[in-house]
Amino acid sequence: MFILTEDEILATEPGVDRMSPKYIYACDNEDCNHRFEKTQPITAKPLKRCPKCKKNSLYRVIGAVGIQFNCGGFYVTDKGGE
Repeated sequence: MFILTEDEILATEPGVDRMSPKYIYACDNEDCNHRFEKTQPITAKPLKRCPKCKKNSLYRVIGAVGIQFNCGGFYVTDKGGE
């Protein structure tokens, strides 16, 4: 079995690096409903064509994003305003 490292996978697309966001895509075609993740530069246009059913029915899934601040003054145990 041939396995690519993360660096080799990222090197296959121009503009993609370790800081590029990972987007979740879903197919809107009822017969397909394919979902997958894709690492892309933030400036890249959203994909439109589903790799599974080959129809132009993809959309980016928008969801809640967790943010963690790792600098002075922001702690998980802070109770804010005290």
